[in-house]
Parts: sequence; structure tokens; C-alpha cells
Amino acid sequence: MSQDPPTPKRKRNANAYLKYSGMVGQLLVLLFLAAYLGQWLDGKMENEKPLFTAGLLIVALVAYLFKITVDLNRDA
Repeated sequence: MSQDPPTPKRKRNANAYLKYSGMVGQLLVLLFLAAYLGQWLDGKMENEKPLFTAGLLIVALVAYLFKITVDLNRDA
């Protein structure tokens, strides 16, 4: 009743799945924090348009895409 040890390919697929799902989680948290901070700043500055929210979301997304590019190039 012993189970066979995982094959290297199966283990590699599991590690890749965990890596990429972790990246998605980080991106969602980053975007949530950027949106929250942007809304707070827009409220403090009494802006009619959500300038800080839009700006922070764009900066956060571009910065995270740069981070992903650097990480994936380092692993390759």
C-alpha cells in the first residue's frame, strides 16, 4: 500500500503551478492596495475624478509586470 514517489515531471508541474498561482495572488493584493490607497488619496484631496486611483493602479501594474519579467528571465 505504499505510493510511488512523484516523478520529476509531476513535481516540476506542481512547483510551476504554485509559483504562478502565487504570482496571481501577489498581483491581486498589490492592485487592491493600490486601489485602496488611491481612493483614500482622492478622498483626502477631494478630487472629482479618481486621478490617484487610476495613476496608482497603472504604476502598480507596470511595476509588477517588470518584476515578473525580471523573475522569469532569471529563472530561464
